[in-house]
Amino acid sequence: MARYVLERRSLENDSSVRGVAEAAQVSEATVTRFCKRLGLKGFKELRNVLSAWTVDPASHLSVAIEADDDLHDVMEKTWQAFRATVEDTGRMLDPEELERAAAAIAGAGRVEFFAGGASGYLARHAAVRLMALGIPCTVHDVFVAQLASAKMLRPGDVAFLVSHSGENPDILRLTRTAEEHGATVIVLTSNRRSRLARRADITLVTTGWDLVPATEAGPSRLSQFLGLEAVVNAVTWYLQTRACGFGAAAE
Repeated sequence: MARYVLERRSLENDSSVRGVAEAAQVSEATVTRFCKRLGLKGFKELRNVLSAWTVDPASHLSVAIEADDDLHDVMEKTWQAFRATVEDTGRMLDPEELERAAAAIAGAGRVEFFAGGASGYLARHAAVRLMALGIPCTVHDVFVAQLASAKMLRPGDVAFLVSHSGENPDILRLTRTAEEHGATVIVLTSNRRSRLARRADITLVTTGWDLVPATEAGPSRLSQFLGLEAVVNAVTWYLQTRACGFGAAAE
């Protein structure tokens, strides 16, 4: 199984345990044990890790603006960063997790978005779009208000947290509060190994190719925007297919 993974280095989003087991000529139980030996929750996490592996770290480093760059270099790196962000975000978002998020949001009593800084504006935009679909949503900008709102969550509600690093202490505290009150926790982050991602019921992984390290600039925000747009569109699809009585959402 290890040889199969090393040779392939990636798995398609629609790959199944059975399909991989047949291709690697091992049993399905062997695939599951292999994932556990790697410290992963299961096959889905293996697939996500391999997806992240295909993102070329050398390309990531090459978009950083350096002191000896001229304006042409800066412009080229800007376009490169945004192109890579769009392509990699599309590759890293897991369709299964996206469908689970859509189902949770569509059936939620209410959805509470938690985000800080510029991410808050993106969360507000997503909340407005979901409210247009008839889904009750709330967004607060001040931590005290966020914490008070998190304490009002109940089973059947959704706490949707947005954090580029997945290590924001305020967001982590809000996550714990939402968990304590029985809400379903959905996380959008670019760091699948973060504490926030590990605590989530549903994790949506994006990426961000920032031109200036540690600034969470344009590419990171674009990745979050694309992730949130994918969520809203998935909810729209889920509601439409359920109403029509066909598709996976209707099962």
